[in-house]
Amino acid sequence: MANSEEVSDIAGLLNGYSTGFVDISESIMILTDVRQSLLVSLENNLDDLGSLASIDLSEQMALLDTYGPKKLMHPQVLETEIAEVGNSLASYLRSPKPLYRLQMTEHSKEFNNGLALFNEAAQVDEERQRAAQLNTLFIDAFSMATRLMDLKDGLDECSASIQALQSGLDTVLQQQVQAQARLQMSLEKDAVHLADSRANRVTVALLVVGLLLVFGLG
Repeated sequence: MANSEEVSDIAGLLNGYSTGFVDISESIMILTDVRQSLLVSLENNLDDLGSLASIDLSEQMALLDTYGPKKLMHPQVLETEIAEVGNSLASYLRSPKPLYRLQMTEHSKEFNNGLALFNEAAQVDEERQRAAQLNTLFIDAFSMATRLMDLKDGLDECSASIQALQSGLDTVLQQQVQAQARLQMSLEKDAVHLADSRANRVTVALLVVGLLLVFGLG
């Protein structure tokens, strides 16, 4: 039978769920802020990478005779792989599948291979500096993209925890309603028993008085 202790225990569980909701909500806000900041930084980084890797048509024509078509292909490869890293990240953020992580790693390898070829073919300091800048920017971009994937996983875990808490809370709330109902019924039954007991005592007393009067014992 339910008692006040049972209701108190359920109240304790509810407080625990409330604390859980608050903690997870705070985690979600922190992760969301970090994600937004990283997205802005990565967008700027990728823009810089794209600008550094790209060679416009007029520049290509001017350099074609000097460096040849093979060397001019290296920046195009770099530009393609930079874009593919961004695409892999976008795909993961929409639907977090391990495949997209693998794809991003493969595009990173292709970028590094292309950058090595570009650096080997460099003939002036300006090209070597460009290669060094591309390397630094890409390392940062890949790190931020990986971090954003991890943040996506963290936010999804928080979402799953919220759903689990909600399910558990629904169960506890049902238990609380049922426990309070049983406690109320128990209190009402106790009140009825007390009233019946008092009525019985009064009845017995009246009978005793009546007997005393009948038999002249009073």
